[in-house]
Amino acid sequence: MRAGQKVRLKAASPLKQQLNLPSEALGAVLCSYGLLRATGVTRRRLDVRFGSGLVIWGVPDDQFETVEDDAA
Repeated sequence: MRAGQKVRLKAASPLKQQLNLPSEALGAVLCSYGLLRATGVTRRRLDVRFGSGLVIWGVPDDQFETVEDDAA
């Protein structure tokens, strides 16, 4: 995923339920980066803005799904 891309949290994401976001809530990727672990495995993380009041930081990218531009 890349900066500026539209995303939404997957239905099964625990974060979606914790934040109580509606299923139609769309966010924009602010930043995509990798965290290198001691084992050498890199995990992709995202910082995502939902509207003007909510930014979530460092969430694993597998918690999100992309949204096609024509659906946004």
